[in-house]
Amino acid sequence: MTMSQSTYQIDATAAIGKVVLKVANIEKMSQFYSDVIGLTLLEQSVDHARLGVGAQELLVLEKVSDPLPLTRKTGLFHTAFLLPSRKDLGNMLIHYLEAKAPLDGASDHGYSEALYLTDPEGNGIEVYR
Repeated sequence: MTMSQSTYQIDATAAIGKVVLKVANIEKMSQFYSDVIGLTLLEQSVDHARLGVGAQELLVLEKVSDPLPLTRKTGLFHTAFLLPSRKDLGNMLIHYLEAKAPLDGASDHGYSEALYLTDPEGNGIEVYR
């Protein structure tokens, strides 16, 4: 059995929307994503935080009363943030080193370069260009 070659393509205006993470500690996580990852805190309450770049919302943190253990049982491998240039990625690396961020590694895939981190609740993060 062979798979047929499809000519269907996703619409060029398609984009991935915001990521929503269920978290145990809104304050700690919103501080991490703003201070370490570099997102802007757009709104915060006792049960959620909205973060982004400029006015664009990229990440929503929702507080849960019964959090999952600090393992990747949610099925999420990582959240990825695309940067516009290699210089921006280099600047993020300098920032992460100065902030003593939890860097897990880096990779050159040939078509992209990436830095990998883990947030305080065990969620993986990729920052790439």
